[in-house]
Amino acid sequence: CVGAKAQRKGKFKGALIHQEAIPKERGLQVTGDHLINKRIQNATGSYFIGDEEIPCATTAVVLYDRGSDELECYPKATKSAEHTVEAFKEFSGGAEVKSFYSDGAPELESASRTVGWMLSTSTPGISQTNGLAERKVRECKEGGRANLIQSGLSFDWYEFAVRDYTFTRNTEEREASDCPYFIKHALLRSQTSSFWCPR
Repeated sequence: CVGAKAQRKGKFKGALIHQEAIPKERGLQVTGDHLINKRIQNATGSYFIGDEEIPCATTAVVLYDRGSDELECYPKATKSAEHTVEAFKEFSGGAEVKSFYSDGAPELESASRTVGWMLSTSTPGISQTNGLAERKVRECKEGGRANLIQSGLSFDWYEFAVRDYTFTRNTEEREASDCPYFIKHALLRSQTSSFWCPR
């Protein structure tokens, strides 16, 4: 999956020397950001489910829980507060989220207030202060692209490929207590994937 992981030249690493301890339970530290899909193939178009026409997603809300290692990506047609609230509610599944960290985007702040998540923000305009969320956005982009390349599908399928990547990542074989899907739902489900990408 080298083609899917093509990025700019690497930068100096090792900035997280004195970081906080990783929490042991779900919902204590959640971070999030938006993934903006800039590929022209995804910027226009729609698909149909029954008689309903649905516009292709051009943005996605990426949420990561440090305690359970759960990563989720929710493709949406717009970057509105309404769509962000939908993603937050789906991510929490009714469970309490005690702390949410973001880059200070207005729609993320509005959504966190709406769902009652305590919010802290990074320095606006400086992506290094929100490095964990930025890294998880990059991981979703790479995973979605890898699924498309391995399956041979066009970029029109990107929003489905990225959701499949995060589901597969959250259900990958680990000890039962460490699987993010198990932690969230308190049960195990057989891992299935529509897209094929060996790890």
